[in-house]
Amino acid sequence: MLKNLWRYSHFILAVSSSLFLLLATLSGLILAFGPINAEINTYQLAGSQDITIQTLINNLGNDYDEILEINRDASGAVQISAFSSNPAFDGDFYLDPVTGKKIAEIQDKHPVFTFTTNLHRSLFLKTPGRIFVGIASFLLLLIVISGLGLLIKRQGGFSRVFSRVIKENREQYYHVTLGRWAIVPILIIAITGCYLSLVRFEIIATTKGEWENGQTTEHGDAFERYQLKDLRSLEFPFTKEPEDYYTLSLKDRELKVHQYTGDVVQQRRYPFSLMVAMLSFDLHTGAGNWWWAAVLAGSCLSMLYFMYSGALISIARLKSKTKNKFSPQEAEYVILVGSENGSTKHFGHALQHALIDQKKKVYLDDLNNFQSYKQINHLIVLTSTYGDGEAPANASKFIETFHRTPIHRPFQSTVVGFGSRSYSKFCQYAMDVHDAISDNNLVSLPSTPTLINDKNLGAFQDWARSWSVAQGLSLNLPTDKLQSSGKALKLTIVAKKSTQNEEEETFTLELSPKKRLRVHSGDLLSITPPGDAVERLYSVGVLPNGNMIISVKRHNHGICSNYLNQLVLGETFTAAVKNNTHFHLPNKATALVMIGNGTGIGPFLGMINTKTTPKKHLYWGGRTTQSFVLYEDFISRAQKQQSLQNIRIALSQESKKQYVQDLLLEDQEKVARLIKKNSTLMICGSLAMKKGVLEVLATICSNHGLPSIQELEQDGFIRSDCY
Repeated sequence: MLKNLWRYSHFILAVSSSLFLLLATLSGLILAFGPINAEINTYQLAGSQDITIQTLINNLGNDYDEILEINRDASGAVQISAFSSNPAFDGDFYLDPVTGKKIAEIQDKHPVFTFTTNLHRSLFLKTPGRIFVGIASFLLLLIVISGLGLLIKRQGGFSRVFSRVIKENREQYYHVTLGRWAIVPILIIAITGCYLSLVRFEIIATTKGEWENGQTTEHGDAFERYQLKDLRSLEFPFTKEPEDYYTLSLKDRELKVHQYTGDVVQQRRYPFSLMVAMLSFDLHTGAGNWWWAAVLAGSCLSMLYFMYSGALISIARLKSKTKNKFSPQEAEYVILVGSENGSTKHFGHALQHALIDQKKKVYLDDLNNFQSYKQINHLIVLTSTYGDGEAPANASKFIETFHRTPIHRPFQSTVVGFGSRSYSKFCQYAMDVHDAISDNNLVSLPSTPTLINDKNLGAFQDWARSWSVAQGLSLNLPTDKLQSSGKALKLTIVAKKSTQNEEEETFTLELSPKKRLRVHSGDLLSITPPGDAVERLYSVGVLPNGNMIISVKRHNHGICSNYLNQLVLGETFTAAVKNNTHFHLPNKATALVMIGNGTGIGPFLGMINTKTTPKKHLYWGGRTTQSFVLYEDFISRAQKQQSLQNIRIALSQESKKQYVQDLLLEDQEKVARLIKKNSTLMICGSLAMKKGVLEVLATICSNHGLPSIQELEQDGFIRSDCY
């Protein structure tokens, strides 16, 4: 309930204030360059800020007939307003505080900054515009607070705000990742904008206070006690009469200084509200601090991206709205989906269409909309898990609704959970839903739910196949509903190498794209053979020349592997690249330990031939020495250019029968040392191999007092792409 409140508040606030925030953000971005420009063109002289105000006055000499005022601007440059018979000392200009001479004329603000300031403050609408801007600042504050609430819920608690973000799609990933870093400066922008608006309309009083006499006065030369860096302004006496005083404005007070004795005759301290107003102005504008102005500019750019990505996320969620041919009371099969941003819905749509093709009456809906269904025979629940084991946005009420809704007829049910093993509570909500449904005696369902990692298409197809057989159906899932969009491209085979023995046939294909594409080693190549509807995914390595390499094991009855195997040099086929950021070469790892077996070496062939700072160690397992021949050239090249520091090979069908996990156990001291140094371990290959490797790594971690496997996976130090 609380999460839905955060979500709907965040959405409604963003939509309602979008136009004003867009104008304020664009104008704020331009204005942020004002302090940067002032810093570049400043007339502040190095070392001048430490001279006393008395020294400044003495340095003025006798060149001026009358001095009205001296000001120090936000950048630290000194301005003077004076009269003199000598034109060189007459008027308003920048002053050298050491020599007392003129440096340059005071230039008017650039027209762009003048125009943009008026737009930013009032939208050219004067008082009504200032009211709109003030309201927009308050709405921005609420947006930031609601966004922070969503972030905390999503990451599983405040302490995990900066833990790894699971990438479901690009817009969501960068919306969250960038938001974590930009939230503090944007919060400061919103708070200071609200405060300045309250000051502008005198809701918060910022009067300078009353002058104080007597016990607050100071004796002696006040100008010797304060330096130029303390100065805001200095008004000179109008006459030479003793009753006319200097007015010295400092950062937190104003002083009346006797022009002959230097005594402080009166003073008034600025009230807290005025001090906050001055600080708010500096924080909101970046005045006098170029690096903070740069932070403000970056925050404005972030806000523009948040508007863009937030719009795409909302559109995607709205597009996932369900269309049904049958009413809930007509349906025999009810599919209920739990999804945070709509990304799980396409599994439900695919299943819905497949069942309709089998002439079944199907109804698809959100989990929160569970009700009593008159004709139901089977309830299928497909649900993701949000954050730290919580319900996704459209499923938060399901368990409560299910328990209180009367069920009048028995039916079968099955629960399929989608999640990421990077979270400690993998598919927790799916398990909670399964337990809740199993409490009702009229509903029969398997003893455990089906759990799918990272929305794995193959795993979902396997479940659908076995489920349909159990139901006496022959489902054909529509791939256009299942397959996420990728970057389609034409690939030409420029090199092919194969090895063949009695037990296996494996080959590599070096592929050249027709046009340059941003692809990384670890991304997935989606290939759908002609005449087939199901895509196959291959993890790719990207070579220094931009070509891609995949390693494929041919199966006797494998449709895709045989299709690829019969292609010859120069032949072209169509595929799609799917971003797999989780398995990209990490930039900040101290070292990289690559662990794979069989064709799982594919992405590593690209990684080891990429020159990066982290040292790379490769552990690979195959059947025979012949299995390794395919990859020798890539390994030799990497070792020659010193981008691969170490390689160990395990062969399971040779005289010394070994698996790759056996090598890790032999090198456990080295592996433990690498883990302690925050190295990244990447695992690619079969699920059976992954299981054995994780068991050995768990033993090593236990023996050496290291974090658990679960912790290392959650923090991104263990990454896997297995099949």
